[in-house]
Amino acid sequence: MEAKRHLSMKDISGLFGVSAATVSKWRTRYAGTNHPCPEPTVWIGDPDDGGTPGWDNPTDWKAWKLALPGRGAGGGPLPIERAREEYRAARDASHREHPHDTTEWHHEVRALRHIAATYNVDDAALKELAGQIMEANPHLTNEEGDVQAVATVIRNVRGKKLAS
Repeated sequence: MEAKRHLSMKDISGLFGVSAATVSKWRTRYAGTNHPCPEPTVWIGDPDDGGTPGWDNPTDWKAWKLALPGRGAGGGPLPIERAREEYRAARDASHREHPHDTTEWHHEVRALRHIAATYNVDDAALKELAGQIMEANPHLTNEEGDVQAVATVIRNVRGKKLAS
């Protein structure tokens, strides 16, 4: 039987082109904030005695990084109206391109995939981020959860362009 492989801090660091020490700093810096790093899904050894953490899913980390506020005052406000317009336009385009698909969820996923491609972000991470937003805010509709995820992407891409 083959052992299940988990991601180490070195593996996580490779996802973002940073050192494992940077990932360790992120875990410390964001612990106890409203944006903590993903919790390890496995520990080798005792976590209270210097054990080694491991993670099952790189998408959790990608979604965390995608939602990380940019430099300055928390990354600035979310551009909700712009995100809503872009999301609805992408969803409407999916309806036009796939008129016989009556499953709204399919159109929502296609809209997120289109937006991820537009902003050059990982589409699985964008879907994961939308799911996390919905889980944290169960009162939101699917559309509003997706719109908040899209707004986060727009804000963070905008922040990176301003910093360069």
